[in-house]
Amino acid sequence: MADTYVLQFDGAPGTDPDHVILAYYDGASWQPFTSAECVLERPYELGFIEMEENLSLDDACAGETVVGLDSSHGNRWWVVLNSDIEAALIER
Repeated sequence: MADTYVLQFDGAPGTDPDHVILAYYDGASWQPFTSAECVLERPYELGFIEMEENLSLDDACAGETVVGLDSSHGNRWWVVLNSDIEAALIER
């Protein structure tokens, strides 16, 4: 277990954020961090790490990894993590 941190990156130009989702590699295949319905539609802001438990959209997303999409910067994705992972955008 590592310290909590945020991974943020921009998807490739031309990638439609409605057709991809942020995922991690579990050693055998790519798995979404969360469902599309639980992706926060907002930019990352300082302090989100401390608020991680209170950032979910609703009760259905409680306990899910906190993932966001900042569409004001095109295709900028972010996720709150506490371990080393391999991440990528995969098709939904």
